[in-house]
Amino acid sequence: MTRSALVLRTLRGLLGAGLALAACADPPTTSRVSRAPAANRGTGSGPRADAALLSVAWEATARQLIASHPTFTPVTAVRVYALHALAQYGGLVAADFGGGTAQFEVRRGAIAGASAQLLAFVFPDAAAMLEAQLAAQAAGGDGRVHPQFARGVAIGRAMGDLMIAWARADGATTPWTGPPLPTGAGIWTPAPNSVPAGIQVPRTHPYFLTSASQFRPPPPPAFGTAAFDVEVARVLAVTQARTPAQAAIANLWNQGSGTETTPGFWLREAAELAVAAGLDERETAHLLALLGATMLDASVGCFDAKYFYLVLRPSQANPAITRPEGLPGFPYALPNHPSYPSGHMCLSGAAVTILSAYFPRSADMLAAQLQEAGLSRVYGGIHYFMDIAAGQTLGRQTALLALAYDDAYGLLTAVPGLGVSP
Repeated sequence: MTRSALVLRTLRGLLGAGLALAACADPPTTSRVSRAPAANRGTGSGPRADAALLSVAWEATARQLIASHPTFTPVTAVRVYALHALAQYGGLVAADFGGGTAQFEVRRGAIAGASAQLLAFVFPDAAAMLEAQLAAQAAGGDGRVHPQFARGVAIGRAMGDLMIAWARADGATTPWTGPPLPTGAGIWTPAPNSVPAGIQVPRTHPYFLTSASQFRPPPPPAFGTAAFDVEVARVLAVTQARTPAQAAIANLWNQGSGTETTPGFWLREAAELAVAAGLDERETAHLLALLGATMLDASVGCFDAKYFYLVLRPSQANPAITRPEGLPGFPYALPNHPSYPSGHMCLSGAAVTILSAYFPRSADMLAAQLQEAGLSRVYGGIHYFMDIAAGQTLGRQTALLALAYDDAYGLLTAVPGLGVSP
């Protein structure tokens, strides 16, 4: 069965059973690209305007590197994606000028230079491959490097270094040293002899949030109450009646280690939509940077709530709740962090809000993906319905803040010291 068929079957079944999640807000009817200031829009009429976008090519490289380094999870990958996309866009903006072939080449060079510099910092074992990719892109039809491409590379590398400096000081890699998590009945506990996943994320410096708790969701039902028991019972009922199609959906959205991860999935969606819509290099780089930064902030807010409420996972509340077998090489594991809200939904809710603002004609498709992704976590037995709703709301709130910030101040002002502010 194809993915589309699974989506249709799932949605029909949910509507028939009355289990559909709350619908998203009405989709926008005006494309964000068409509303953007002229400085942030390309005409698509310059030399080689239909050439492959280097922002898309390098974003794909970032996804491939994340997937090939299984130490990265959605919790850690989202930061890398944001750093890379911001370096790309910042480099392009710093180098951008004029028009014609010179502008075309300097933009491409800036993206390549920023990407190679930033990604080599994160993946030093891939540095030679990254430089080879840059060199291949630099060579023109006659084998020579255009001087504006070389100029762009230098500017891009400098921007990459600025984002590396930001990364060294953003707090994300500061080891967690306590205090010890509380214990007791109904309180989430990590796997034995492990560091709780993502516990340091709320200390990461956000791009748009004023604090990690800015959009903290309301308290969930307390453990042992009738309302909490209903949440557990709903997940138990779903997992006990889980069909092969529902297990397939759970595995489809199980985007953990060894994959591009959840934020990588949405960046790939963004790139595909941008290419289909004919966005130019600057527009596409801007979209990828805004999306990456927004998902990072959604993760910061999400893990603040997770470790504030410490809600145990459904199977910890009732061991009769099971998970699917998973796929070869990709087990369906229990995440080693608290349940409420869903991290997948914080990221996905943010992504769908950003992408719907840019591509309103795709809003229905994106909403269906969001709904399927949310249900997949319940099918998998790792989340309550309340986790899904709270995560989607937090992600949407974060994205709306990011869109407003970008409109008011310019995305790149969220990183002080870059020296560019469109």
